[in-house]
Amino acid sequence: MHNRKLSRIACCGRPGRITLIALLLLSLVKPLSAAATTSTIKMHSGADKRQAQSISEDWHKADAVCVGKLRRADGATGATLSVTEVLKGDQKLKGTTLEIPLDRYLAGIFPNDSNEKISLALFSRDPSSKVLVATELYDDADKISATRCLTSIFQSTSERQSLQALSEMVLDPSSRCQSPFKKDAKTLFRKEFLAALGTMHDKSNFSIVTNLYEKADIDTRHALLDWMACSGDRRSLPYLIAAVPSPDRSLRSLALSRLIYYYPGDVGVDECISDAYEHGFADTKNVALDYLSKRRGGASKTATQARPKTSYQKGEELYAAGKFNEAVPFYIQEILNNKSDPYARRWSALKAIPYASTRQKDEIRHSILPLVTEDALTGNYLEATDAAEILQKLKHIDCLDSMITLLDRIEPLFGKANRMAAFGISKLNGQARHKAASHLLERIKSEKFRSSNDQQSQLITLLELIWIADQQDLHPVDEALKGSGAQSIWSSLKPLLDKNLNRGALLTRMLAKSNGLPHLAKDWIIVELGDLKETGAADLILEHLKEMKFQYDYNVAGEALQSIGGRHVCDELEKLALSNDEVSRNAVDVLCSIEKEKCLPTLRKIINSKSIAKTNALNAMTRMGTPQDLAQLLPLSDYWTGDRQYHYWTMEAIAAIRQRHGLNVDGPINGAKRTGKEKASGAASKQTT
Repeated sequence: MHNRKLSRIACCGRPGRITLIALLLLSLVKPLSAAATTSTIKMHSGADKRQAQSISEDWHKADAVCVGKLRRADGATGATLSVTEVLKGDQKLKGTTLEIPLDRYLAGIFPNDSNEKISLALFSRDPSSKVLVATELYDDADKISATRCLTSIFQSTSERQSLQALSEMVLDPSSRCQSPFKKDAKTLFRKEFLAALGTMHDKSNFSIVTNLYEKADIDTRHALLDWMACSGDRRSLPYLIAAVPSPDRSLRSLALSRLIYYYPGDVGVDECISDAYEHGFADTKNVALDYLSKRRGGASKTATQARPKTSYQKGEELYAAGKFNEAVPFYIQEILNNKSDPYARRWSALKAIPYASTRQKDEIRHSILPLVTEDALTGNYLEATDAAEILQKLKHIDCLDSMITLLDRIEPLFGKANRMAAFGISKLNGQARHKAASHLLERIKSEKFRSSNDQQSQLITLLELIWIADQQDLHPVDEALKGSGAQSIWSSLKPLLDKNLNRGALLTRMLAKSNGLPHLAKDWIIVELGDLKETGAADLILEHLKEMKFQYDYNVAGEALQSIGGRHVCDELEKLALSNDEVSRNAVDVLCSIEKEKCLPTLRKIINSKSIAKTNALNAMTRMGTPQDLAQLLPLSDYWTGDRQYHYWTMEAIAAIRQRHGLNVDGPINGAKRTGKEKASGAASKQTT
């Protein structure tokens, strides 16, 4: 099941770089007489719409920053930079010409009517050769002008002076920068100010942020308020509370959500949210009501009359409480009645089917089949994957045609969808399997398939056939593929047809001797070994998890291990989780999916260490942490003295634990009612600033 929620951008001291950085260029920049090697250049071109990292981050990583004319190299690939200005580094570089090869990557930055353009290049010195290697290249005139203006600030050794200068440039770029700009330079300098906050260590400089907030435009106020709230510094409270009645909807929504999430029950928060419910804008009332209804005496008589819950909400509450069978009727109501929300219908079906009776599955199938049929045909890869999972779980002949449709969607993103469709068809009766196999055989016999250079698509089709077809359906394959490029692929897969061993033993043997086996075939084998709960294959699958440590989709091995489970698997995963190898990140996720709260001791060890899996451990804490874990997490979350690198994730874990366990910042929500004076006293004792 896919999580559609987008992760919140980290605003609490870690650079918020979740967007892709700009075009990659493999190149060495060097004087013309030097020998060429390769490196990575990130292009920040005017044609590139994706957000790049801050100028500050680029500048501080660089050993030299040069401006000059970038030209296509005459009679050779690549370009040259004639340096006219050195903003950082050896001034002797001025007047030299530096070479940048691989012009196919540079084509996008040159204007159509000219072969030269003023550009700025940033260099790092290669540790072994001492040669300057270009790491960044700007061709946007405004960004080049901004870098010139920012250079003196970046060179300053005073954090306070730098922040003060940047804040002035956010309000009025011309105050410190006389260069002309094509666009509003405030946006550029606001980004640099926010980047500087991520490395701010003197807590007395917080006042620079609040002073700027009071004078800035609404977009800047929004960004600054979010940073203040996410920092966890309680000096943010007056500004958050004052923003709740703001006429700007975005600002008041941000303030209200951050108060509820990060500062529940803090000084003035309950009163502020109560006022938002009683007298605030219509868009704040429901959120305020949800908060107030959890607090004794915190809501008015009107507020305590909770809004009617939807069938989906009722199902989710029961499901979260582990009452799966009781949740099914509510999910079915959602599937039958909420035709306007296909996402909620799919999600309801996926949760209900495993616990539904035969009659209930029939209800679900009749209602959901038109939706998943459309998803199978035209849906994006997430919708198609959900459709495949629903169809597979329904295990009904009515689902056959839609699963056959999914067999034909063999683009890379649809890999899980067509695999689940093949596995689903393999569980149907012989007549259904024969129909699907005949469909695949028609594709395999076509000249288009035989002459295709797309070996991945050929591999997927042949895997689908092997998993679906009975022995008699496979007889024509050898002849159909004779002399084609797919013949060698078929030969590598034929050992999967061995009928002398039971299925689990055969697949385990194939995985153990998989040198000549395509990687995708290993994935299919591992998925089925997980479905079979083949404990004898656990160590082989663990090895596969290690192989996938640098890849995003490790779920094939992870889900199989989760299905197999057992003490041995958990022990091995714990070793990997504590290993500080790159695989430790994935191991934490898989271990927690198996052991649930039993993995908490391991998570605590990781959080208290320098492990690279700390982010994964903190993320797991948001789901499983206990109130007792706050004693470890709260000191780490202090923006000024805690673990800055993991500050965002620590704040998220603390907020989630408080929400799940009904806690305010100073204890249980339903604890003894404290007076405003007592609250203020308790809050002062927690004040870290």
